[in-house]
Amino acid sequence: MTPLFNRASLAALFATLLCACGGGGSTQSLELTPSREEKLITQGQMLASLAVALVADDYSQTLILQLFRNQVMDLYQTQTVSGSYPCKVSGRLELIREGPIWRYSAHDCHNINIQLASGSWTLDTSQAASMGLQLQIKQLVFRKFYSDIPDIMADGSFSIDKPNAGGLEQQGRLSLSYGGETRVYEQIALSGPASSAGSQEERRLQVARSPGTPLPLTMQLRKGRLMTVSAADGSNVSTDIGSTGDYVLELRHSAQGPVVLSRQINRKDLQLAIAKARL
Repeated sequence: MTPLFNRASLAALFATLLCACGGGGSTQSLELTPSREEKLITQGQMLASLAVALVADDYSQTLILQLFRNQVMDLYQTQTVSGSYPCKVSGRLELIREGPIWRYSAHDCHNINIQLASGSWTLDTSQAASMGLQLQIKQLVFRKFYSDIPDIMADGSFSIDKPNAGGLEQQGRLSLSYGGETRVYEQIALSGPASSAGSQEERRLQVARSPGTPLPLTMQLRKGRLMTVSAADGSNVSTDIGSTGDYVLELRHSAQGPVVLSRQINRKDLQLAIAKARL
């Protein structure tokens, strides 16, 4: 695919923007090295970067942690001895209990809204009073997350339910593999009060790897709706994902810099971009 901007056109764009700033102090231009071009969120990457971040947030917060925590992980509170436990619809979970450690393996476990074909997880409660619950997921195969994608294999580690967090707090790393591609999300941090929909209002993560973008990205969500997606150089795109109408995407070339481009997109365009980022 031909890039929207080459080095010369980017240089011209920056020169135009700098000239448009007017007087009142000096402005230091950004050197357009090949390294910087690789890290810069450009006009052509605004929507894709936002969509990748939304998919990462969806997977790490709603589809994995919430479903897994609410329907599977809390079983340790009632399943206190080693053995085989039936799932609510079909299949079973095998548990090996070793003191404060619960080691589960899934065998075609269908637990209403969550289906675990195979894989395992370990729950360590030994430091629950000070550090919260420690969860490790290993090659856990989730079936039928979406009708348009194959089964997902997940690996990851999390700290959950930290004491005195003022609400559910989750931190960790997640790797998802499907369709021959791997997505890696790091420094996942979910904290603060939950919204009316049950999701936490303050969320942050790093997209270390995704087929939807060549850029490592950092996503931050504030107040449950104000999302900023940043590249390594500080360039970023932001929007209010809680908007009831069209979305206004704002592009900046630095973390605290001015808006250099504003773009309006409708809900359908964003949904199409999310579907593409998920595949």
